[in-house]
Amino acid sequence: SKVAVQDIYQPDGQFSGFVPAPAGAAEYLSDGKGLRLPDSNWDPDFSKSAQQIMQFFAYGKENQVEGVIAVNLHVAEEVLRLIGPVYLPDYNQTVTAENLSSLARADRQEFFPGSQQKRQFLQALFIQLRIQLSEAAASRPQDFVQLILSEIEHKQIQAYVHSPKLLPLLKDLHLLSNVSTNSSSQYYYLIESNVGINKANRLVTRNVELDIQPTQSVVRIDFQNQNPVTSIKGEFGDYINYQRILVPTTFTVKELKVNNALLTSWDEDIYLTITGEQLKQVGFLVPVPAQASGSAQVTFAYPNSALSSLTIQKQSGLPPTPYQINQPSGSFELVLDKDTKLPLNQ
Repeated sequence: SKVAVQDIYQPDGQFSGFVPAPAGAAEYLSDGKGLRLPDSNWDPDFSKSAQQIMQFFAYGKENQVEGVIAVNLHVAEEVLRLIGPVYLPDYNQTVTAENLSSLARADRQEFFPGSQQKRQFLQALFIQLRIQLSEAAASRPQDFVQLILSEIEHKQIQAYVHSPKLLPLLKDLHLLSNVSTNSSSQYYYLIESNVGINKANRLVTRNVELDIQPTQSVVRIDFQNQNPVTSIKGEFGDYINYQRILVPTTFTVKELKVNNALLTSWDEDIYLTITGEQLKQVGFLVPVPAQASGSAQVTFAYPNSALSSLTIQKQSGLPPTPYQINQPSGSFELVLDKDTKLPLNQ
């Protein structure tokens, strides 16, 4: 079957209409031009984002899109570790798990001269990768299947299709990545969006602390930005993060601090999941300068209720994140690398 690699700006350039951008994207990404295809993977629920993406492809005269598969860079790196380096003779370049990130993130002007060079290079890489992957899958099918299942479990691969016949299969394979409280009394989904129009998030790490009590909880996120201060290739290393937190609708924001300063306003609305469940969405900007740290701390109040279970959803693409959970009966730690549901002991 034919595989074509295309720049995302090609179909985007065919669209001249206006789609209202959601809070966060509207203020910091859209420049007043509304939501566009390059930023359309904005919704925390991939099934909803995928439908938006397919709509934008239709606007861009790509009307035959039946589904969307999102594959994070981490998957390609793990595949290269499995099959070994890929040599591209036309470019005299060997692509490895270690250098793929810098090659894939390079700007067109920095890659090779000519606007089509990066696309052609990536297409050549994809073709060679597919050949070596087919050979590896035939000789070591168990390793390949195990890798794919692990990447799906850790939300590195997501998918959505129009066909109602195939949707149950994607659900069974856990490819839909739907937003769901999983019937937990305590639910948190932390979503970061780099709105700084740079690649600073690559060198940012974070730690999360959840302090859960019978009538209130405190969510604290500490960020560390290892990017250099000076401009590299026209980009500065500051991380401008539009932070969102999804919680149950019974939660009320009692206090919100960013970099230890009290905020008096933030974005807040009702988020409707694809299954019709309502959640509260809180959004605000967290700037983290290069070679510095930053923090966000939100105190939520809610009616006194049994702290029976805790669900924390993982954002696709984020690296494994250390969480410390404090509760009345004691504290424990976990590394969030997939959607997690845990019992709470009061």
